[in-house]
This record gives sequence, C-alpha cells and structure tokens, in this order.
Amino acid sequence: MPIDFVAYRGDSAIHDGRIDSVVGGGDQVRVRIATADGRALAYSFHGVSFTSPDSPEGMILYSLSELRAPEPNRRFLFTNSDVDRPDFEVVALGFSEEWIVSSS
Repeated sequence: MPIDFVAYRGDSAIHDGRIDSVVGGGDQVRVRIATADGRALAYSFHGVSFTSPDSPEGMILYSLSELRAPEPNRRFLFTNSDVDRPDFEVVALGFSEEWIVSSS
C-alpha cells in the first residue's frame, strides 16, 4: 500500500463493482456504482476541488481508498482492477454513501 494510505472507505460491495456514471458540477460529484451482485450504490462528494481528468465509466473497481491530503481536504481513490488503466481520484472535503433502491 502507498505510504499515503489512510483507510479503505465505503461498503465492501464496491469490490468488483463497475463505475456506471460520474456526474456533477461546481464542488459536487456523484459516482454511481453497479455492484457485482446487481445492486446500485452512489458516493456523493462535497467540497470537491479536483477530479482525475479521465472518464472512469466502465472501470471495474478494486476498492475506494482514502489517501493523505493537506487539511481540510480528503483524497479518495477509486482503484482500478485493471492495473493498465488509471485510477479515478477525487479530492473533496467529504462524502456520503447511498444504496439506490430501484422502483421496479
């Protein structure tokens, strides 16, 4: 693990999940994940000051990790299971996690 590693974040169902979408504007970003068992999970980041320039849709995830960042920021890394593809990074003040219940 990198020396800047703080902790794994979020539900363990993120492992082998896929990033469905990343939407946001201003200082808000929402990342929607389709879990391997067919459920949907969303992470909403607030106070966002940076996101990776790459479009991460379709990325198969290993984990959501938090790395050290200058306060008051927190640095989050959606780590890619495919080591040949870049990870998706979000620097923000914090986040919330929400299971999405389908209406069908």
